[in-house]
Amino acid sequence: MLDSIKDKLIKNRQQLIEEPQDSSIINNILLKSDYQTLNLIQEKNEIDINEKYVSEWVKCRQNPLYYILNYVYFQEIGGKQKYNKYLLHKKLRRVVRCAYKYHMCMLMASRQLGKSTISAALLSWASIFYPSNRIVIFNFRKDSAQENLKKIKFVNKNLPRWMAVPNSSRSDIKTYLELQNGSRIDTFYPSTTSSPDTLARSLSVPINYKVAF
Repeated sequence: MLDSIKDKLIKNRQQLIEEPQDSSIINNILLKSDYQTLNLIQEKNEIDINEKYVSEWVKCRQNPLYYILNYVYFQEIGGKQKYNKYLLHKKLRRVVRCAYKYHMCMLMASRQLGKSTISAALLSWASIFYPSNRIVIFNFRKDSAQENLKKIKFVNKNLPRWMAVPNSSRSDIKTYLELQNGSRIDTFYPSTTSSPDTLARSLSVPINYKVAF
């Protein structure tokens, strides 16, 4: 049976535990939610998460740019492409930093600049490293809203097994994504049965991703 992440770290760091001045390192780096999510991944994906993985997990949680540049793949014709410092140009990096630092970002830009792809990477990061997170995607077109969600699913699907939080459902649901850590991403768009001003009304959602044309 796999040991819990906390027990494993304690076993591997006996010297730190024995010294009071350093024993707080584990607790300072890892949040309670980190233990819960990593234990979930370890159990569901049947992979032994070692100290190296834990260190990478913390780096990714503390810096979404690190997560994107090291672990995010996006879809392209004929396969997939990993982000790197050349593909993620300065303006997109500024978007990531702005969203992380100020918790909001508004863009007025032309099409085909990589906005939706980098947004998918950010929303993937928020749903994985912050459990029980609720995210809503607003789009004026149904197919575009579902495409936004599809990109997030692609990012999650191509993460390494030690980082990938399993989906709650095995079926490919096109309107929402729910992870086993409690995070959920919903899509909303106007339809013949609902007007735009009633979309997601009464929902308490910490993260809104709105796309306007």
